Amino acid sequence: MVAVLEELINSLYDMIQEARSVPLSADKCMIDQEKALDILDEIRTNMPKDLEMARALVEKRNEMVESSKREAEELRRRGNAVMEDAGRGWRRCVASPKPIEIVEIET
Repeated sequence: MVAVLEELINSLYDMIQEARSVPLSADKCMIDQEKALDILDEIRTNMPKDLEMARALVEKRNEMVESSKREAEELRRRGNAVMEDAGRGWRRCVASPKPIEIVEIET
């Protein structure tokens, strides 16, 4: 769907870029009104589908974030240390084990 919108926007952009200038005006051009309106209608028709897909993705992400927060709170209630992991979710914090011995490697 995004490819369709991108293609339509590009064709409209190309139409304007390739249009003839209006005499005595550097920043105005003449384009085929009907063709431009057809492209805009197609964009308008396809846009809601893409917006709905984007909304669904955002909603799903928000649900996942809320779910991970609930899981983190449950782990905290059980006595586990939990911290946020750089916006990617939550992580249990565990202490590093005490080293038994240090071994030097000769190079």
